[in-house]
Amino acid sequence: MQFNSPFFQVWSYSLLSNHTHYVVKVATLKAIRQYLEGEKKLQRTVAMASFLQDLENEKLLDEMLERQMNSFLVSYATYYNSRYNRKGGLFQKPFKRIEITDDAYLQHAIIYTNANAQKHKLVENFANYSYCSYQDVMED
Repeated sequence: MQFNSPFFQVWSYSLLSNHTHYVVKVATLKAIRQYLEGEKKLQRTVAMASFLQDLENEKLLDEMLERQMNSFLVSYATYYNSRYNRKGGLFQKPFKRIEITDDAYLQHAIIYTNANAQKHKLVENFANYSYCSYQDVMED
């Protein structure tokens, strides 16, 4: 699974039956601003337009990034529901994010994300779990 957007790149993931984990790298403020300024006004969300009005407002940036992640998760849920002929919500808990502040925590987050299926006893060895990024991470 490779997903890139103008706002973030997915570095690691684990897809479980009732929740998911992702480690994402958020684009630089400059890259986000350049992308938004290049978008047609009609294609901008309310969160995008608000952020462009006040580029220094971290709360507006956070709201816009949460909306983008929500769109990503909704697109996955839509795909999953279509693929498995089901309806309704896919995720058990609301979206939550934690900032990764150093390399050691980044390493921990990637390991935790990939090992999540084993933690929840879906597999004996997470390296054999098809719905996580472990194989992708090991190839890089």
